[in-house]
Amino acid sequence: MSLAELPQVLIDPTAGPVLSLVEGADVLSRLLRDIRVSKCLQYCFEPYGDWVVDASPAPFRPPGSVSMHIVAEGNLWLEMEGQLVDIGSGDVLVFPRGKPHFFGSGIDGRLLSPGDDVPTPPWERIPTVKYEAPGPRARILCGFIEARVLDFQPLLAGLPHVMMARTSIDSRDWLAPAVQRLIREVDQPSPGGMTIVSRLSEVVFIEMLRRQMLAAREHGGWLAALGNPVVFKALKVLHGRPEMAWTQQALAEATGVSKTVLCQHFQQILNMAPMRYLRDWKLYQASMDLTQTRDPIIKIAERAGYGTEAAFCRAFARRHGVPPARWRRNYQQQDFGCGTQTRTMP
Repeated sequence: MSLAELPQVLIDPTAGPVLSLVEGADVLSRLLRDIRVSKCLQYCFEPYGDWVVDASPAPFRPPGSVSMHIVAEGNLWLEMEGQLVDIGSGDVLVFPRGKPHFFGSGIDGRLLSPGDDVPTPPWERIPTVKYEAPGPRARILCGFIEARVLDFQPLLAGLPHVMMARTSIDSRDWLAPAVQRLIREVDQPSPGGMTIVSRLSEVVFIEMLRRQMLAAREHGGWLAALGNPVVFKALKVLHGRPEMAWTQQALAEATGVSKTVLCQHFQQILNMAPMRYLRDWKLYQASMDLTQTRDPIIKIAERAGYGTEAAFCRAFARRHGVPPARWRRNYQQQDFGCGTQTRTMP
């Protein structure tokens, strides 16, 4: 099956940077600037011959992380939701929701489990799990990068199960040398190399989000909303002054439309009311404050617009599944690492 036959599953692999083409670029930039890949967990998977991997979320996948595969070598296939697509050297795949999938080489190959065979983290350097067998070699850099930006539900809801870019099909694509440098840092470890790997992973992930905007304009969701004049103007106002005590009437006046028109556009594009969107945005910002600052929870609650700490804790737990104190504690206890040895499996 060709990539063109999967319009709702994969991003257009030929799409270059499109941020400057979208009217809502400054709103997206405000969100993207908060992305930091301060923690990463990556390993190299090196199978030979025919094989298949059940790439369900790995048992050591850290909470709040996004899985990303970079094909360094080989001609492979990816299967997701019963659909197949060819992938090969230079392809980058990001799975925002951790959706289970299979990938492999050949037909009726042996089942491999690199997630079970990789050494237990933390790692000092990136490990390689090698499976010897007759036949061609494949090399895939598999990893998890911290991407708390996807805790913002309106953004996550607009993303596909997998985002894909093919860096080998256009030599003018600036992402290609970034991917090759990332692979080289894995193959030839050097002092400071893990910092380079982390920063390049950050750049690759942000660029994948930017490219997704091109497809999102057709399929709806938060990224598509940036191209809607009414919703874009409202988002620009909300993101610019989230601390204000907004009402639907005040937001409609600032946007230059009636309350009815404002709510209709939000419901049509984002499937939620404007005040629901603002609440989600403030709770997302609160989640970032909890991980990036040592501010008392009551101060974070006040910035999020809640009159009491108890009310904030209830709202936060409804949105994120755990109370703020536990959210902060879970983040501090996460143990990302990057590893050393090569393990050769039979």
